[in-house]
Amino acid sequence: MERAGLTASLGKLLRPLLRRLYPHTGVDALDLISANLSANLLGLGNAATPPGIQAVQRMQAASGSESATDDMCRLIVMNTASVQLIPATVAALRQSAGAARPFDLLPAVWLTSVCSVCAGIGAAWVLGRVWRGLGW
Repeated sequence: MERAGLTASLGKLLRPLLRRLYPHTGVDALDLISANLSANLLGLGNAATPPGIQAVQRMQAASGSESATDDMCRLIVMNTASVQLIPATVAALRQSAGAARPFDLLPAVWLTSVCSVCAGIGAAWVLGRVWRGLGW
């Protein structure tokens, strides 16, 4: 993706959204987050892991803290929720099991992906505020 210039293009496209979700994150980590998000969108969860780990490492180095920041928690939640436009792995499994139309599940995948990401980001936001409010 990087050699083809797709990462840079997608990074520019996603940057306004990512800036709002990760306000304390540098540009280099945002590029890694966009690569992570791109792989998840394409249903390539295993390919999303390396840039996600690198993004968290860069955020950790920038924060100078041993603790996870709110931005790191949001990235982990979003990566775990895994918004998928094309659930390639599930479709391949359904096809190998003999499904006539392996992509019939797309509307359900899209709906549950969006709901899980919204619920996860909302919970991370609320719990971050509660955590700081309690002084922990």
